[in-house]
Order: sequence, then C-alpha cells, then structure tokens
Amino acid sequence: LSEQDEIWKLQALSLKREESLLQDEKQKLDRERIIHFRDYIRFQKESMSAWRRCPILADRYLLLSMLGKGGFSEVYKAFDLVELRGVACKIHELNPHWTEEKKLNYMRHTTRESQIQKALDHPRVVKLYDVFELSGDSFCTILELCSGEDLDQVLA
Repeated sequence: LSEQDEIWKLQALSLKREESLLQDEKQKLDRERIIHFRDYIRFQKESMSAWRRCPILADRYLLLSMLGKGGFSEVYKAFDLVELRGVACKIHELNPHWTEEKKLNYMRHTTRESQIQKALDHPRVVKLYDVFELSGDSFCTILELCSGEDLDQVLA
C-alpha cells in the first residue's frame, strides 16, 4: 500500500507540473491574442483614416504607420525627410461640432502646452520638435519617437 501511495503522489506531482505548464502557455496565448486583436483594430483605424491619403505632411514628414488613435488625435510613426530621423507625428483634429470659441480656446491651450514642452530638455520627457497647422480644424505635433514596448502591452 505504501508503494502505491508513492506512485499516486508522483503522478499527482507530475500532473500539477503539467497543469502549471499548460496554464503558463494559456496565459502566453491570451497575451498574444490581445496583441493581435489590438493590431487588427489599429490596422482598421489606419485604413479608415483621412490621413492615409496624405503620406507626406508639410513637405517633410513621411507617414509610415499608425501607432494609435484616440478621441481627437491619431499618432503615426513617421520619418523626417530633412533631419533624417524617425519621429512620432500626432495629428490633432478638433471636434467639428465645437463652437468657434471653443476651438479657439482649445488651440490656445495646446499652443501654450506645446511652447512649454518645446522648452523642456530632460531625458525622461519626450521632445517636441515641431507644430504646424494642417487645416482650420486640424494641426500636427512632431515628437521624439520613443523605442520600447507599447504601454498597452506592458499593462496587459
């Protein structure tokens, strides 16, 4: 009976190890599924973007691929054809339903914010290189392109 108990304990231990490995594999596959789903959504948003037909902005910034989209902006990985470097291109679009006064206040706020950010020089603060208007309801900020993992993926 003691020998049989030992066999069952070893089998149970083996099953627990196998269960742990399968759980790890499941978590890995779940993370990959989330990443693929986010990539799919980003690709859909990029294909529907009005800016996909404007591959070069301000005769200088070549849009390469969308990094993300928020409520009032789209962020692209881009290439600066003058400085020959990768940059992040954030296209801000004002809500067309806003009053002219609200649009003006928003533009004042973002202009002030841009001036402050442009004056900052710290290794832990993203550099702002350029700001320009695209249309009456949109403008663009050109930022330092940061390498590393996507924050969404880190937090997932």
